[in-house]
Amino acid sequence: MKRSIVTISILCLVCGTLVAAASQQQRNQRLTATDTFSITISPKTIIIGSETEWVTVHTNIALSRVDCSTLTLNGITVAWTKSDAKGNLVAKFDYDEVEKIVSPPQTMLTLKGVTKDGTPFEGSDVVAVREIGQK
Repeated sequence: MKRSIVTISILCLVCGTLVAAASQQQRNQRLTATDTFSITISPKTIIIGSETEWVTVHTNIALSRVDCSTLTLNGITVAWTKSDAKGNLVAKFDYDEVEKIVSPPQTMLTLKGVTKDGTPFEGSDVVAVREIGQK
């Protein structure tokens, strides 16, 4: 019994050390010019005059790597951020502000920011744009 407790304790210690090392390695990763950074904007159609509250930008970069105070979408400052189930950045922008910078039939929106280590990044997505009542 004593031997089992010691063995389990050692396994827990080893697992904890490995998890800590992997976590530190992820924090130390830097974006490079060859990294693929992508965004997906929701909703895919901006309806001018609708009562929608947010434009949401989903990314493939870890929230823990981003200096969120640097995030902009075509010059609009981020309202708030969170992480998705994978730990990636999700950024929210005021819908009314986005409406002011888009025009039918479509607009390219670009998310720009800087990582905590000072590396700039950006990604773009195209959204459809239409007036309320237009099909």
